[in-house]
Parts: sequence; C-alpha cells; structure tokens
Amino acid sequence: MRNFYRALPATLLLIAACASKPPATTPAPVVQPAQAEAPAATRPMTPGAVPIPARGLSCRTAIPLAVTTEAEGIAKEDAWIAENYPGATKAARKQTACNGKTVDQLDLDTANGRQVSLFFDTSGWTAKPK
Repeated sequence: MRNFYRALPATLLLIAACASKPPATTPAPVVQPAQAEAPAATRPMTPGAVPIPARGLSCRTAIPLAVTTEAEGIAKEDAWIAENYPGATKAARKQTACNGKTVDQLDLDTANGRQVSLFFDTSGWTAKPK
C-alpha cells in the first residue's frame, strides 16, 4: 500500500496531462497572389467618384506624341500600343482631321478578339490632311 501512495502523485499528473486539451492554434492566414489592377472601364465606381475617360478611344481624347518626324511618331505609336494593348495587330491606319488637329486613326485587332480604334494627335509632325 505504501508504494501505491508514492506512485499516486505521478499517476495523477499523467492522467491530468492526458485529459487536458491542447492549446488552440490559429490557422495561418491565406496569402492571395498579387493581382493587377482592373482597367478603368471595369473598376467599381465609388460614390462621388469622377470617371476618367480612356485615352485615345475618341478623337477628343487623342493621345499627343511629342515628336518631330513621322518615323519617330510611328515608333511612339507602336510602343504605346505594345504597352497598352499587348499582342494587338494593326488592321488599318488612316490620317484625318479632328477639332482642327491632324490625327492618326489606327484600327486594332486586340489579343482577346476585340476591335479598337485608337487616335493619336500627330499635329506636331505632319501636315494637315486635305
């Protein structure tokens, strides 16, 4: 009986350790991959926000190019298109007048199958169309 009382504290400690619940663990937060910002046309509007029209989609918002030669201008147009419409191909190009300025109208077939007309203000490097 003496041995029973000597082993009792160790036995109770073992029983208490087995019966207790493990500490609650907090799950690690899920990290989402970074996502590119949506284009202006698809961004949700917040109350009181002023929408900004897309550049170059109309004669009124023609993209100005700070160049002095036609070769520079065409290179800048191509660079702008490559940056803003990757994978797009030119379907047509024509020069026209718009609000007293000379503009290039480029019709594009985009990589996702859409057709877009872009306008570039070329009044700084071309003569006025007739």
